[in-house]
Amino acid sequence: MRSLKEYLSISAITAKSLALIKRFPISVIFVLGTEYYWQRCLPDIGNIGYFFSGGSEIDYRFYIFFTLGIYISIAAALLLEDIVVGYVRQYAITAAVMLLWGVYCFSLPGPHEDFPLSQIIEIVTIVLLSFLPLCFISFLKKGTDNAFWNFTVLMSFQYTLASWFGSIIFGGLSGALLVVGALFDINIGTTIYLKLSTICLIVFTHLYFLANIPDKNVKHNNEILRIKPLNALGLYVLAPLVAIYAVILYVYLFKIIIAWELPRGLVTWLVSTLACVGFFTVGVLYSARLEEKNKAAVYMSRYFGLAMLPLLVLMTVGTVRRVSDYGITVFRGYLIVMNIWLYAICIYHFVTKARRIKWIFISFTAVVLLSSVRFCGVPDVTKYILTAQIRGYIGSGKISLNDKAIFEKLGLENREKVVEKIEYLYSTFGVKSVQAFFEGNIDGGNIWDFARTWRKDEPPEPKAEESDEDKENDAPEPVKDYGKYFSSNEHWLNKKRDINGYGTFAYVYYPPRWDDKTVSSSFENNKLTIVCVNSASDKKKTFNITMTEKVRPIALDSSFMPKMYLTGNGYMFLIERFEGRYYKSADSVDLRRLEGYLFYNE
Repeated sequence: MRSLKEYLSISAITAKSLALIKRFPISVIFVLGTEYYWQRCLPDIGNIGYFFSGGSEIDYRFYIFFTLGIYISIAAALLLEDIVVGYVRQYAITAAVMLLWGVYCFSLPGPHEDFPLSQIIEIVTIVLLSFLPLCFISFLKKGTDNAFWNFTVLMSFQYTLASWFGSIIFGGLSGALLVVGALFDINIGTTIYLKLSTICLIVFTHLYFLANIPDKNVKHNNEILRIKPLNALGLYVLAPLVAIYAVILYVYLFKIIIAWELPRGLVTWLVSTLACVGFFTVGVLYSARLEEKNKAAVYMSRYFGLAMLPLLVLMTVGTVRRVSDYGITVFRGYLIVMNIWLYAICIYHFVTKARRIKWIFISFTAVVLLSSVRFCGVPDVTKYILTAQIRGYIGSGKISLNDKAIFEKLGLENREKVVEKIEYLYSTFGVKSVQAFFEGNIDGGNIWDFARTWRKDEPPEPKAEESDEDKENDAPEPVKDYGKYFSSNEHWLNKKRDINGYGTFAYVYYPPRWDDKTVSSSFENNKLTIVCVNSASDKKKTFNITMTEKVRPIALDSSFMPKMYLTGNGYMFLIERFEGRYYKSADSVDLRRLEGYLFYNE
């Protein structure tokens, strides 16, 4: 056993530091570069938007380049030390890789330019997956699964240990600063603590981690490590939890088969989460299965992929149902990709008898990256599909708010579909994604006017043509009252209300949902009109609610935000969400959105 002196002596620390610089010199440069730029940005850290608004002295692309460059340079060094002879060549190729990374970073939009959703998702994906390639980049050859598992466990342990050490050092030094400030009446500003945190959590953590990554000889050791706490975690914590959720989903599967009904959308979340946690558990149990020959570990590793296949069919049905009912979105696009990948990896896992666990991580990383890159990733494909669907409804022409042609061509149901798709494109991808559908320049207000008009049965009135003389004599009227925006959001969780005396309730939307045949709503002249239809008797119940009196105090005083709780003759209305504008000069309301529970008697 080595003594503590061997680890803490000057010679030992010097040797470790020289080995670190020799093995990962470019990574060390990126660690120091990351620290330098984070130190520079600390005075602006209170402004959350300074990265993209240009408020900081430094372009945000430097932060992305250096911070993620740490992990990219480590991955390059780990790969090259196995296939390239000589440190000089390794350094040169790693520098070339980092140069390409720099070209990518500085091809991103500048601080004052629009940042498309596809690029945001692309960067976020790279951030989230930056650590995974370190685990498998050295083990792409056949027959290296044992070494892959050993290296991943050891490296993950060292990264966790480095993070703990960095946090403990930061906590201890921060406490020392607090004591000094209290005892000697020294005012130590917040910026000092922030600077200290970057030194501990960026410089110390990463340098300690780099110094303790298993070297070339250790990382290719094929003798499985026995780590009892890890086996206990897999066998007695993760595996039982996976089994419980699998049983619940199988019971639900039998239930919907017997009832012959479609699954709920929540199923897609549950099945994909169960599959990911299950495969992670299979990875944790790799040692227990091969070395200890534990039967539970063997059976779970061997048959988990097969057991997931019926649940993946359930996930497929749930996803198809959501897409067919509500259309494609970016999130649902990723669910489709996840579903396809899970089918492939479950079948592969069963056919290979769970001997190729590294390909679970490799394929996951590849699929997520490929589905998130620009032009061919899920966000852009979703935008192309929605654009084509809208064109299928409206043709090649452009929409004008006062043009009856396209309005009368489509029924109310198709108009609602067009509105929903345009609203989603606008809210997700910005105004440029819908500009091509409209005449003239548009903004959020134009989109709202279009949506409100197209959700009505009456076509828009065309504007009367003005003569040239009228145009010359017409002077623009000054805008005196733009109206004050108001909103409220109250979910009524754990709020008690007495509903005695009310035998019926309905959930009300404004604008109304096109697919709801039992509740309709309209708003005109400050009055909200709700019509509820009894589906059995076709009897109608109409409620006319004047919104001005309730909205006025909220709109005039932003600190006064009561719960929207309305009562009247034979009804009680609990409003969950509403938004609109209040015009003080005319004492009028422009209601944009409303949702809530209406209790009443028929």
